[in-house]
Amino acid sequence: MNTRMLYFVIFLGLIGQVFSAFAQELNQSVQKIGIAKGEPAPNIIALDNHGNPFLLSSKLKIAPTVVVFYSGQWCKPCTDELKQIQKELYPKLKDKGVYLIGVTSELPDVIDQISKNLGVEFPLIHDRSHLIMDAYRTSITYNTTAGSGLPVEDSNMLHKYAGEKDYTITFTAIYVIGRGGREGKERYVYYADVNPDFKPNPKIDQINAAVEEALQFHAKHPIKKDEEKHK
Repeated sequence: MNTRMLYFVIFLGLIGQVFSAFAQELNQSVQKIGIAKGEPAPNIIALDNHGNPFLLSSKLKIAPTVVVFYSGQWCKPCTDELKQIQKELYPKLKDKGVYLIGVTSELPDVIDQISKNLGVEFPLIHDRSHLIMDAYRTSITYNTTAGSGLPVEDSNMLHKYAGEKDYTITFTAIYVIGRGGREGKERYVYYADVNPDFKPNPKIDQINAAVEEALQFHAKHPIKKDEEKHK
């Protein structure tokens, strides 16, 4: 093999290593989006739009919980999803005693407006510091200041609903969470559907199936009073 051919082979090898490293980094980045089915779910501690405290770990002592992350009322697919969930999912969950909560970064008055306009009856949480969104790895931050590259109309819209210059919103996502899993985790994800493309398409049948699975575990493994004291 002559010198020129040797250099060419070495060059191809370096290019291959670069693309391999890039692919690995990209794969790791994708994996960091959302919490996957079978993983433990982060706890949620917040006040809902009615001023009631919401503590996920406490809710799970009673029944499974469905958590819906939505971007905002400016996102039509997101509002369509909320209307569908309200119409097709919430009544069934309510009848079964299953909790449903929505999470967004939008301001409280905007939440009240969207709740009224869409007829949303289940509670919504204003994730002011995006602690919940960060924990569930659904958050994305846009810089809405001038020259950020974001279209002016979008910048004004985000600033209006957030009231901040650096506005963090959430991907749309739906989780079914309950007690259970192979290791008997306190907060276990039975179903996860995360949409970083902001094109939600709630799979109601799959959500209901995951809820039934969680309910079965809860029924077979009720929390005893002495256990509850230590949770």
